[in-house]
Amino acid sequence: MSDLNVTWSTTYLDPVSGRECTISIGNGDSMTILAKADDVVKWLEKRGAQPVLSGQAVASATATAAAPMLPLEDGERRLTITKIVKTGPTTVDLYAKGHRYRDTQLFDAGDLLAVGIDPRELPEGVEVPTRFYAVVTTSDKLNSKGNPYLDVTRLESAQ
Repeated sequence: MSDLNVTWSTTYLDPVSGRECTISIGNGDSMTILAKADDVVKWLEKRGAQPVLSGQAVASATATAAAPMLPLEDGERRLTITKIVKTGPTTVDLYAKGHRYRDTQLFDAGDLLAVGIDPRELPEGVEVPTRFYAVVTTSDKLNSKGNPYLDVTRLESAQ
């Protein structure tokens, strides 16, 4: 069985010029292309380039559909989430507007589907601007500073 010819592309923000650039590798078997792609990714990281999400991921990261706003129950409050960072295969950090440090964390990245974000499209370790609400409650568990954690009850789209 012969291997298919494949093409691999990545789009990144060049830190020197500030321009969005795309690199493509093609006309080879999949193993050769993937090996070259790995070298390109290492070169981009060394250069300090930031990946640009695919059009599909950017569109889904805006969270324009799904999860309507429901009335808040006792003890619940809404956080406006403006940035997310996928920190592992199933975990995502949520940042409220203007906050430098995460406000809370999702332990099931699949919950993002409720606000139109496909977690499979999110690159790990990259800040992704977005806008949706996290409805949270105060946890009984305390962090090292004695402050309670915030438990996410549900996610709602910002309309």
